[in-house]
Amino acid sequence: MTIITRLCKATLVLVGLLVVVLAGFRITAFFNESAAPEALAPKTGRFVLADGLKIYLQEKGPTDGRVLLLISGNALAWSETWRDCIDPLAAAGYRVVAIDLPPFGFTERPAADGYGPIAQARRIKAIMDALQIKQAVLVGHSFGGCATLEAAFRYPERVEAMVLLDVALSLQDPKPEHPGQAPWWLRCRPLNSVWGSVTFANPLLTRGGLLRFTADDRCVTPAKLAMYQSQLSVRGSSTAVGDWLAGDFMIYPAAAAFKDDASYARFTPPVLLVWGRLDDITPLAQGEDLARRFVGSKLAILDGVSHIPQLEDPGQLNTALRAFLDGLPPRTR
Repeated sequence: MTIITRLCKATLVLVGLLVVVLAGFRITAFFNESAAPEALAPKTGRFVLADGLKIYLQEKGPTDGRVLLLISGNALAWSETWRDCIDPLAAAGYRVVAIDLPPFGFTERPAADGYGPIAQARRIKAIMDALQIKQAVLVGHSFGGCATLEAAFRYPERVEAMVLLDVALSLQDPKPEHPGQAPWWLRCRPLNSVWGSVTFANPLLTRGGLLRFTADDRCVTPAKLAMYQSQLSVRGSSTAVGDWLAGDFMIYPAAAAFKDDASYARFTPPVLLVWGRLDDITPLAQGEDLARRFVGSKLAILDGVSHIPQLEDPGQLNTALRAFLDGLPPRTR
């Protein structure tokens, strides 16, 4: 048997094993993802109709308090991941609204092309409209930072101030030969559910993913892990995550307002950037660069923290938030 023949057979065996593994994950996801979001969503929140979708959100604090709109970001993040910020900020007199930004959490999933920053920004405005919120302090984290910035730049009259937390923006231009496109293998629509079931929608990978995003393993407790995983039984999770990967995983259209340098110079509301000093997902240098783009912005650096401050050290994060929020001028409307 020639070496080439052996290599061909070995390759076929490896491909066959890969197909079996991928099929196994997909079949497991199919049976696991069987519940309606309304059946699983915590009773501490509610659904509102906005932008044609049933949006799940959690609210706490006085109805006449300054509104903080918390917008989740990193994979599997949803409204409950802000819990250690929601409670103390509400106790301090703020009206805190944490939303589930699709495809994560319990919000209804949009069409496959509904995950881009422009669509998400429109969704954020629609949520504010549904709640009759005229202005809010937008607080966006990681991937949620794209939607937060896009909403702020497109609807600045609705923004009282903005906080950006270890945001992932990919401000560098894409390669000219592939402008604004994910890799071809992610854009293969029939495989979207497979990619979702072997990545972020796979509960076997949740703990490892969180450990990769944090500096201290001790913050990923069994209770926190269960909270992150609780959404993974929602019907269609793998397909939704696959759609998001194909259309919004660090691939942003040139038409997005946050891709335009002039948008930063025009933006006048107060801006705070919060960054983990140990963040190697979106390194501190990116936060420093972003701070320079805004006129008069502030940068708070959290020691001992990587990419998920609200999980790793909510106390330190809340201190930075309170220092900024308490210093804002009185509301005018």
